[in-house]
Amino acid sequence: MQLTGWARTFYSVSDWLMRLAYVNILWIVFTMVGLVIFGFFPATTAMFAIIRKWVMGEQEFPVFKTFWKYYKSEFKKVNLLGLVLVVIGSILYIDLQIFPSGDNLLFLVVRVGLIILSIFFLVMLMYFFPVYVHFDFPFSQYLKYPIMMSIIAPLQTVLLLVSTYLIYLIMVSIPGLILFFGVSTFSFVWSWIILNFIKKVEQKNQNNQKNLSNTGG
Repeated sequence: MQLTGWARTFYSVSDWLMRLAYVNILWIVFTMVGLVIFGFFPATTAMFAIIRKWVMGEQEFPVFKTFWKYYKSEFKKVNLLGLVLVVIGSILYIDLQIFPSGDNLLFLVVRVGLIILSIFFLVMLMYFFPVYVHFDFPFSQYLKYPIMMSIIAPLQTVLLLVSTYLIYLIMVSIPGLILFFGVSTFSFVWSWIILNFIKKVEQKNQNNQKNLSNTGG
């Protein structure tokens, strides 16, 4: 029997909620398997890889098996990249503590600059995992490309920031949501926004290449 109307909508929403809850629990479990420190980045990568498949329209695949595959295969590489990100984030945090706000103009200028850099760094982190699971880049490009995207896609960046804030408000206002949907919801929204932007850029490039080929012919 084919579902229509509200029944179809309810089924679709329930299905997505179950998916997000399942992958969120997998993320928690595998983060703990890696003793948090070594598990966070591989588990997050695996979660984004799963959600990328869903966003790109791939539905029929074994979620647990696929999660485990990405967790194992990317464990070393993404932890090395994660170490670089942690070092950068730690330096920014320490600098913010060293340069408190005050009447001194130099301290104020430095602190404002550090706040801007910190916001820019957080935005870059939003781009990092969707980019990592979508492209096969050399090591350094995984840090360079998210920075470039956050600059050349200001509308997407604003949308990311606004959606992140709205999701945060919902999560803190309803007890229990964070446990089942906290990380996976952010992952889904970020992936949807960023991957759709990437698809548009890739499609535009393909059309331009076709037009050039047709013109040359």
